[in-house]
Amino acid sequence: MKAFLLALLSLPALGFAQGALTPAGAPAPSMKTLDQIEARTPLGVVGTNTIGLRIRKPGSYVLMGNITVVAGEAIEIDSSNVTLDLNGFTLSTTSIPASGTAIYLNPSCDNVVIRNGHIGGSGSVNPITGEFLGAGFDGGIACLDTLVNVFLSDLTISGCRAGIFLFSSSTIDRCVVTSCGLGISGQTVTNCSATSCVQTAIEATTASNSQGTSYNGIGLKATERATNCSGTTQSGPYGLRVASNDATPVLGSAENCNGTVASGTGIGLSAGTSTNCHGTSASGSGIDAKSVANSYGKSTAGHGISATTVTGSTGESTDKDGVHCTISSDSFGYSYNMTGFSAATATNCYGASHAGYGLYAQEATNCHGKSDTGTRGLHADNTATGCTGEITTVSGGGSSCGLWTTTAANCRGVIGNETGANGGYIGLSADIAQNCFGFAASGNGLRVTTSALNCYGASIFKSGIGLEVTQGTASSCSGASGSNFLGFGTALKAGIAVSCTSAGGSIVAPQKFLGTP
Repeated sequence: MKAFLLALLSLPALGFAQGALTPAGAPAPSMKTLDQIEARTPLGVVGTNTIGLRIRKPGSYVLMGNITVVAGEAIEIDSSNVTLDLNGFTLSTTSIPASGTAIYLNPSCDNVVIRNGHIGGSGSVNPITGEFLGAGFDGGIACLDTLVNVFLSDLTISGCRAGIFLFSSSTIDRCVVTSCGLGISGQTVTNCSATSCVQTAIEATTASNSQGTSYNGIGLKATERATNCSGTTQSGPYGLRVASNDATPVLGSAENCNGTVASGTGIGLSAGTSTNCHGTSASGSGIDAKSVANSYGKSTAGHGISATTVTGSTGESTDKDGVHCTISSDSFGYSYNMTGFSAATATNCYGASHAGYGLYAQEATNCHGKSDTGTRGLHADNTATGCTGEITTVSGGGSSCGLWTTTAANCRGVIGNETGANGGYIGLSADIAQNCFGFAASGNGLRVTTSALNCYGASIFKSGIGLEVTQGTASSCSGASGSNFLGFGTALKAGIAVSCTSAGGSIVAPQKFLGTP
């Protein structure tokens, strides 16, 4: 190997010749011109254009300066397959009253792209009368017919009767509209904002990552789906709504959205399906939907949440139900004056109220209802299973009941503090009760119509009855009554008492069996 290397090093230098080093000529240019990168046709003149421009042929155009017109359109597009770069310039008008459209697309102008510029007017729309005052365009960007494949991006528009008004097959991205009558209307709206609008701020088939605020219209409306959006209206019908425009609307879905009605009668958020949403209203429902999941609704004069199905959600109201629905699970409702939670079927739900029912249902399972001063903690028309109903404070005579139902199993009903009490209160009331507990200070701890099994009822004052079965049998039950349950009242009262005991007080029953004293 060493001998081989020495032999190789001894070869003539010509063995490694590289050829001539002198260049054959000047190097050719390697950079591309702007036209080679993006061929564009200049539009207008440098400086300020005072005459409207018209695009008649397909191609890519770049605006060379601002445009200020006294009336009519600033730019009219009368061709398909057009890309227009506003190049950061502004289109404006001095027209009083408002007239023309900043960029008008003639019908059947398909495959159009408009981007990167500003449209401005100095006027504004009166939110009370709807009158446009000052100088401005009728429309920022508009077409009065159906287009195909129109894309708008990176535009700001203000002071127009309507900001962006397009029909089907349009995508609007990263656009900002302010102080217009109508805000943005298109098929797909993403990453947009339309604020201080008098009528509907944003209307789309689908909307995402966008927000709209309106004075007396809808903040944001989507006909099919809204995701990560917010809509606010001062006095309009909806803060955010997802529904078709048909007479019988097809309700769509809202996900991670927020809808607010600041005043007036309106619904904060309305959709077929509401998931992870927040809705607030002064007079209408906070959220109105067929299905509500993991959402929060609040209202002053309307329901916090009004829905068919509610899961994992919270509703609050002052003058109506906190949650008003058909089927519910794992949810919470609060109302100051009315029912905290109202449902046909409620499972694992909690309802609270200051002056009304805590929770109302036909069928309640593992639910809790609490009222501060109302007449029902929990009311279940048919059955209550594993439920608790309580009233914090009652005063005077009346028929307040911690838990009321037809059939109760494994339930607990409590009447708490009684101010000026003179009886009539019931901790738990049912036709049939099994494995239940009831407590009331001066009234009946537990009152059953026909049958009580393995139940316990207690009343502090001797005027009350610990456990009473008015027309039937008490089996394996116990009761307590009297001051500190020392036996000065009626512990248990029934037509038939079987294997019953007293924890303080007497047992009153015409028929006693199996060790009942």
